[in-house]
Amino acid sequence: MCNFIGIEYLVALALIINNKEEISLAELNEYGVKITKVIKDRKINAVFLFSSKYAIDMVRNYSDCFEWKEEESVLRRKANVTNDDLISKFLDYLSTDVLLAAQAIKDANAA
Repeated sequence: MCNFIGIEYLVALALIINNKEEISLAELNEYGVKITKVIKDRKINAVFLFSSKYAIDMVRNYSDCFEWKEEESVLRRKANVTNDDLISKFLDYLSTDVLLAAQAIKDANAA
């Protein structure tokens, strides 16, 4: 069975792992490609669903957590949203394999 993981999970992962408040669509795409490669290499049955259309839909669906800065093409977490909020709302539902893949990207970037 394959798990389909929405862009909201990818955004939450990217913001938390990289300790950021915002992420551009270009950065999100780059992060998505990296994590997809790690997931494929580790033979984890998961697919991330990310595109600019999904990003706009995500902002509508999770307007309590995220906002879209059109002029900058940036997704930003709202000022009152903490890492703990993102973890409990999104990351608690991800498998350990996917979380470890995200951590591997952070570790590779730190090296």
